[in-house]
Amino acid sequence: MKVTDVALLVGIIADITIVVSLLQIHYTAKNLKLEAFLEIKRIFKDNQKIFDRIYEFPVEMLCSSEQFYNNPPKRHRNTKHTEGERRRCELRDEQKTAVSMLSEEQIKCAKKCIDALNDVTALIESRFISYDDVLSMYHTLILRLVYVIEPVRKQIESDNLNSIGGNYGNRLLRLRHQAFHYNRMHPKHRDVSIRIVMYNDGIEYSRAIIPALTGNVIFRFTISLISQVKYAKVKFFY
Repeated sequence: MKVTDVALLVGIIADITIVVSLLQIHYTAKNLKLEAFLEIKRIFKDNQKIFDRIYEFPVEMLCSSEQFYNNPPKRHRNTKHTEGERRRCELRDEQKTAVSMLSEEQIKCAKKCIDALNDVTALIESRFISYDDVLSMYHTLILRLVYVIEPVRKQIESDNLNSIGGNYGNRLLRLRHQAFHYNRMHPKHRDVSIRIVMYNDGIEYSRAIIPALTGNVIFRFTISLISQVKYAKVKFFY
């Protein structure tokens, strides 16, 4: 066999090896994504009763979008916020009162909800699955839950900072940020208000937590573009 033939054969074998390796990587990545997707579905299914209990919390706890920072906490670095922004995000008096009146069982329920959503975000931030894949199915549910339990998360974090130190539920804030801007990015979502129905003492309360985006075409396009930038910033750089 000539040297050129041997070299050609070695080249072919090398090419086949590379192709097989790439196919294996692709297959492994698809399997990991499928496993992550199934795990997220399991998290939402297993915690459905917990999520339903959240809608029985005092309606006074409901947050507005203005009570969340424009830039959520980063994963590995401190996020700077202005004093005005911090004041804007503080809990209202009625929220503080509502949190103080929660039973121990309700606090545990809120913690389980926070833990579940943190686990979902951890799978996304570990790159097993994308924000798009999760939010396409669950972004409205995520927003409804977070707008109720944020006062509990904030109170627990405040207590931790005053005692043992440390943040609490910051993944939850990044997930809310992405869910909010995912909603604003897509016309079929932003044109419809996201409402929440809560039940207190047998009375039904309905509130719009994310109003439908109104205004002229230029304004709506601008808001959508801003949301796309903010969404991409967290998706790729956090």
